[in-house]
Amino acid sequence: MLFKKPKFANKLLSKVFRSDFYIYKLYQANRQYQYKKDELTIIGGRGYNKWAHFKCPCGCDEVINLSLMKSHSPYWKLKIDLFSRPTLWPSIWKKDGCESHFWIKKGRIIWCEEEQDFGF
Repeated sequence: MLFKKPKFANKLLSKVFRSDFYIYKLYQANRQYQYKKDELTIIGGRGYNKWAHFKCPCGCDEVINLSLMKSHSPYWKLKIDLFSRPTLWPSIWKKDGCESHFWIKKGRIIWCEEEQDFGF
């Protein structure tokens, strides 16, 4: 008799491993590359990463470019888990256009709350 997976398992697994972004690696920058909504593109080589490119998750369709090189300021740190889900830190805050402010943690978008003015 074969083991039958409970129906709730698929639903649970889809929630646990759901991701807004997955990693796609390029070894050379390509200006004509069409970025996809759920793809975080890494430019680099074997053992090193230089840039992270992805479409803004707010839907404005702008491509966000982040440096992953310590020699640049500012730069972001990237961690990729076993399921190809990226974590980037510090937060990403677009200062122009849509002004989105968010984190990417385990491939999920975590939106930052609006800053509150406490009068300090």
